[in-house]
Amino acid sequence: MKNILKIFLIFITALAFIFTAFFFLKFNKVEYQSSVSNSTAVKKLNKKVFAPGFLNTGSSAISTDFSFDREAKNDTIGFSFHPSLHENSENRLSLNFNSGDGYSGLNIEVMKIGSWFSSSIETYTDNMKPFDFLDRDRYSIKKQKLILNKSEYKKGDSIFGKIELEIQSNINDSVYQAGGYFRGKIE
Repeated sequence: MKNILKIFLIFITALAFIFTAFFFLKFNKVEYQSSVSNSTAVKKLNKKVFAPGFLNTGSSAISTDFSFDREAKNDTIGFSFHPSLHENSENRLSLNFNSGDGYSGLNIEVMKIGSWFSSSIETYTDNMKPFDFLDRDRYSIKKQKLILNKSEYKKGDSIFGKIELEIQSNINDSVYQAGGYFRGKIE
């Protein structure tokens, strides 16, 4: 009986260690700067326009200047931004950046839990081939940084922030420095 208890305790300890290591590899700490809401980059969003062919399902106001090329000096926007709180927990915030034309596109989801966050990226298309489910993910996120204007939000609150991502293509090993400012109302 003592051996079984000892093995069980070692198993639980190893499982806790693996979970903790996964958490710290996948999640990063959120930075908070109340001044981000008054930054010139957020104010410049009013002067930006949507890219031709961009499917905008939200409002006509520009909510983000997120792009795959942060160095580009372009006033054309190809992404939309939608923030929402989880139904059962005000401690879980989801920030979605989407670019698409109705047939294919790219989704970037940032999940904030407490003062930690993790980003994921997904491509989609309506032109599926029979064995597309066997393909590995097209992109992976190597580095991530999130700055928000405050630590806690409720539905209807305004949110302002900045995101920086280093995204690697798993097809040709290209690295993209993606990111931008964003603003919106929590749904």
